[in-house]
Amino acid sequence: YKRGNRQSRDEMLDSFADASWCDNGAYTIAEQVDYAELPKDNGKSSGGHVARYNGTPIEFKSKVINTVCLSTAESELKAAAECAKAILHIRRLVEEITDNALTSPTTIYEDASAVLSQCEKTNYTIKSRVRHIGVAFWFLREQVQNGSVLLKKIDTKDQLADLMTKFLGKILHEQLKERLMTPA
Repeated sequence: YKRGNRQSRDEMLDSFADASWCDNGAYTIAEQVDYAELPKDNGKSSGGHVARYNGTPIEFKSKVINTVCLSTAESELKAAAECAKAILHIRRLVEEITDNALTSPTTIYEDASAVLSQCEKTNYTIKSRVRHIGVAFWFLREQVQNGSVLLKKIDTKDQLADLMTKFLGKILHEQLKERLMTPA
C-alpha cells in the first residue's frame, strides 16, 4: 500500500463488463480478421470484461457469445455473468495469497440498466421479456444476492470494457486505453 492509502483490499478489486449485441461477433479485440470474409448475418454478439486490482488490469477477456442473444439485455447479462465467474476466481486467488477473506462485494460496473434492475430485485418474478435468458441470469442474480459481487451503473462513455467489444473512434479508444492502463 502507498502511504496514506486507506483503501481496503476488497475495494481494490473491481471490474467492467459490456457486450455488443448482434454484431456478428466481429468486434472482439482478440481477433485479427479479414472483414471481407466475415459471415454477414450469424446474429452472434460479443462480450467482454476487464478486472482490475489496485487500478491495474489483471484479467481481460473478449469473446463471441456462443448462442444468439434475443435482446441487448441478454447479451449484457451474459457478459456480466462471465465477468462474475472471473471475479469469483480472482477473489479466491486473492484470499489464498493473502490468507484473508474478502468481506465486501466486488464491484462490476455495467452500463445496461436492465441487467442492474433485474439482478438487484429481491422479490423476483419472471417477466415475459426476460424469460428466455436462463441460467446466466440466475447465476449472476445469485452472486449479487449472496454479496459476492455488486453491480453498479456506469455511464456508457466511461465503460472501459468497450475496448473489448466495440469499434471505437480513435479519440475515445485512446481515452479509454489511457484510463485502463493508468492505475487509480
